[in-house]
Amino acid sequence: INPLWIPRYGSSVGELPAGWGFHTIWQYTSSGPTVGDHDQFNGALDRLQALANG
Repeated sequence: INPLWIPRYGSSVGELPAGWGFHTIWQYTSSGPTVGDHDQFNGALDRLQALANG
């Protein structure tokens, strides 16, 4: 299964593309206390670790 990364700046993920039931990562802003984009993983830590480890 391919992860869906949604780059949508705002207060919610919003509508997903047709055919997708869930998102994996939401890029919600490009500003904040640290430089760069800020992302939120949609799931538990063990699922993030599994994604990172392939």
